[in-house]
Amino acid sequence: MSRQPPSLRALCATFWLVGCGGDAGDSADKAPTEDAAACGEPVQEAVAGLQVGCESGACSVILDELSPEPPDRGDNTWTLRVVDGAGAQVVVESVTLSPFMPAHNHGTAPADFPATATGSGAWTAGPFDLFMPGRWEVRVAVGVGEDNVEHAVFAFCVEG
Repeated sequence: MSRQPPSLRALCATFWLVGCGGDAGDSADKAPTEDAAACGEPVQEAVAGLQVGCESGACSVILDELSPEPPDRGDNTWTLRVVDGAGAQVVVESVTLSPFMPAHNHGTAPADFPATATGSGAWTAGPFDLFMPGRWEVRVAVGVGEDNVEHAVFAFCVEG
């Protein structure tokens, strides 16, 4: 039976730690900025009031309410509004949220969460399960006309 030299074992352990994003310390001791940096760029602080522009520039999506705040592992529910460049509410026909984890190239099951209109111009979707720590994107598709769909993306970090 052959044995690996100690230097090879140490090198393999180092690659394992670096590849998994781990370190010898407890992750609870890390500062929030280190956790956010580990999630990749760009990330936003997902809190009520966060506003993200639509890809076309014609609208913005505002995160009115979220539970829990900030987003965490497990079930999450979001309430959103859509506004134009002047901040006026946009009448939309549909809103769909699609949580996605780019580093792992997967979303949730189900993949899409159609939102329900609240009657006040806001839309609520969820609960959707953010089941892993790391960088998540909630991709929002906003139906603003028969063949017109706007897109916005919220990118944030879920801690372990």
